[in-house]
Formats: sequence, structure tokens, C-alpha cells
Amino acid sequence: MVQQASHVGNSVCITQYPPPSHLHADSPNKDGILSRVVPALTEIPWDGWPQEWGVKVHLALFVHRVEGLPLGLYFLVRDESQLEVLKNSMKHEKDELVQFAWIRIGEEHGAPSGLPLYLLAQGDVRNPAQRVSCDQEIAGDGMLYLF
Repeated sequence: MVQQASHVGNSVCITQYPPPSHLHADSPNKDGILSRVVPALTEIPWDGWPQEWGVKVHLALFVHRVEGLPLGLYFLVRDESQLEVLKNSMKHEKDELVQFAWIRIGEEHGAPSGLPLYLLAQGDVRNPAQRVSCDQEIAGDGMLYLF
């Protein structure tokens, strides 16, 4: 079995060959991959980054087949002090149907310990993942798509 992280533009899609039916919720974080992008959870390489620059990029995750996590769109908040600003900037003033849930996903839901992961919208997100990836099928076929 081969596990591969493919780059699609500026994003990453985790796939395995032959494809398993599901990926376990802590698999993407077994080696701390997701935790390493959160400065509060790891020092290296962030200790060499000037703190006044702060975190400018957060991560959207399209979860398709991850055992322990519901299908849906998730958001990894790399600096939780920016949470309220992020929530406000992602509101759609005119359409109540486009509001995100912002449900914190903890260990009891299968998320790795201490990871600031939020469920924005639950449901099948294979088509939206493929669409935002210039219609590349791999984004919708993977178990997890990081954008």
C-alpha cells in the first residue's frame, strides 16, 4: 500500500493506492503533520519566524472518507486569537443559508489532541473540493483534501 500526498495547485490531497474505504481520523496527524502547521502546538520552524508577523494563512479541509469524522468542510485555525475575526470575515450578510456552523471538533469526535479544528458544514463535499481545484478529480476522490 502506498500513501501519497499530491499537490494540486497550492493544496494537498491525501490518497492511498490501492484506495482503502476510509482513512482513520488521526492518520493525517500520526506524524504530527497537521499539528506542525499550528504554531501554538510546535516550536520548530515557527521559533525562527518573527512573532509580530503573525499567522496569515489558515487551512480548509474537505473531508470525504475519514473514519471518526463526519463528511464535510473543516477549518484548521492556526492562531486561535484570530477566531472571531475569521468567523466575522466568513459571514455572508445577505444569505442565511451560507452561514457556517463553527463547531469545535475535539478528541471525542476523532480529532487529534489540541488541534484547533472546526466543522464549518457537514455533508458531501467531493464536488466542491473538485470544483475549487480546477475540476481535478483527485481532489474529490481523495479521503482528505487540504486547501
